[in-house]
Amino acid sequence: MIGSSYCYTGRSRGFTCGWVAKQKGVRFCYLPEGCTNNLIVVQDGSLLFQQGDSGGPFFIKGGNLTVGIRGIVVARYYDLFTTKNYVQGFSVIADYYRAVIVTS
Repeated sequence: MIGSSYCYTGRSRGFTCGWVAKQKGVRFCYLPEGCTNNLIVVQDGSLLFQQGDSGGPFFIKGGNLTVGIRGIVVARYYDLFTTKNYVQGFSVIADYYRAVIVTS
């Protein structure tokens, strides 16, 4: 997973690939709402997820037009020193909502 290249699709940026998983198990706080744990930090150079991309699928492409869902886009953060994009892993979502992926 860390170092793997992923794709995502979102309303603002559209379909893009080449996003690399850098860290997992990261905590991101956005005040005054609170904090979210167990996030994945991903990066594609200095690009950021855009407003409106949240909730878009984050996935790895397989053969024969298959994909492996890794999670969903949840946040971006940048300042003078840091540029980070955050993904919530699918397993966390599935555990919370008892979700499954429907393939047909």
